[in-house]
Amino acid sequence: SSIGCYVNGCVVVRVLLRWLSLQCYLFKYPATSEIYTRKIVGSVRCVDETVTAIDGDGDTKDGDFTVTIDDTAPVRLFDTSGNLVNTFDTIQAAEDAASDGYTVVILPGTYAENVTIDTALSFIGLGDVSISPVSNMAITVAAGVDGDLSFENINLDGSGTALTGMTIAAGANIDTLGFTDGSISGFTSHGIWSSDNGAPATTPTMDNLVLTDSAFSDNGTGSGNTAHIKLFGYSGGALFQNLTFDGTS
Repeated sequence: SSIGCYVNGCVVVRVLLRWLSLQCYLFKYPATSEIYTRKIVGSVRCVDETVTAIDGDGDTKDGDFTVTIDDTAPVRLFDTSGNLVNTFDTIQAAEDAASDGYTVVILPGTYAENVTIDTALSFIGLGDVSISPVSNMAITVAAGVDGDLSFENINLDGSGTALTGMTIAAGANIDTLGFTDGSISGFTSHGIWSSDNGAPATTPTMDNLVLTDSAFSDNGTGSGNTAHIKLFGYSGGALFQNLTFDGTS
């Protein structure tokens, strides 16, 4: 966010909503200056903080700024520097607005979505976060991600009706796909499914798959070649650590 028009044009004052502590930080400009902090509860207003703004010519201006951040939307998007870009009602809307290297932070709740990802992002759940589609795939990783993709503290729940927890398309070209501190359960076909269409050199899915500290249960209950995890034609590396599997069909 940016506010203020002081001294020879617009001066940027950055406001950062950090996912870890959910606090509002009002920075003096430049960002090396003193930080003011107020906790956020619901929709918050960080009111009347005195800051010093500096324009491109080095001129300064002291003033009181009032900054309002909408903290009611449950999904937040942060840029590569940790600055809050915007808040959204859905995970898909945040993904659509993101650029490579951004972080999507999701507040507790159940999200009845089919999320399609075509950008190299980090997804972080705060508290109890579940993506629970009614049908088809909870997450589809499309071709052309071309970078790292990670999920932390997020549950994928098929409720016995949805098809696949996560599908990685041929040509996704992920460097490392990480899934940690979550669960994938209740999908009739696969928990995780990946296929390079038999051509890993031309349509690679990913170089590395890292699954840690997660639980897989009741996946693959339908007919056919079902499984908790199926990597068809996969030629990359894999690390499976501290995983549990239950209810294999």
